[in-house]
Amino acid sequence: MVKARNIAMWDPAAANGEGRWSSLCDSNPPNRCDIDGVSYRGTSAQAASPVYVFSLAYHAASNMLYVGGLFQSAGQRYANINSLAAFSLTSKSWSIVGGGIAGPSPVVHALYISPGSQDLYVAGSFSAVGKQNSDVLSAGLNAGNIAVFSLTSGSWNTLNGGIPDADIRTVAVDGQTVGQASKLG
Repeated sequence: MVKARNIAMWDPAAANGEGRWSSLCDSNPPNRCDIDGVSYRGTSAQAASPVYVFSLAYHAASNMLYVGGLFQSAGQRYANINSLAAFSLTSKSWSIVGGGIAGPSPVVHALYISPGSQDLYVAGSFSAVGKQNSDVLSAGLNAGNIAVFSLTSGSWNTLNGGIPDADIRTVAVDGQTVGQASKLG
């Protein structure tokens, strides 16, 4: 039995080649992960709130797994990471991506890394990137529910302000053009 919250990893080489499931967590210092995945943070009443992982994107060059969904913490119960997180498969630690995303109930529905590129496309329902709702001193960048995060420079591109009033569910990229499917507000 694997103790995992909303996300787990299969290792086909573990257990002498028979494979095994494991949580995305390392409870040893310096990580001290205490929730084995993604969750709501705070009180036990909040812990009953829905938590979902909607999308994953793996970046082989950095050995990072990007996780998008509806959650408020990753790795640590009180780590303020809203709906977009990165998990290092090397260090077994969670981190925020580019300062985070913000908006009324921010959600990430789609993640996509273009083959041969260093760009992470992020789509869902959020109004700003480069900040989180708790960042009262940072304005972030207006995103309109879709943005691109450069995995090399660590900066955001908001794709000309995005598509306001849309809940973007999926993204396709052909090298030059970004396509999306959305539920319009």
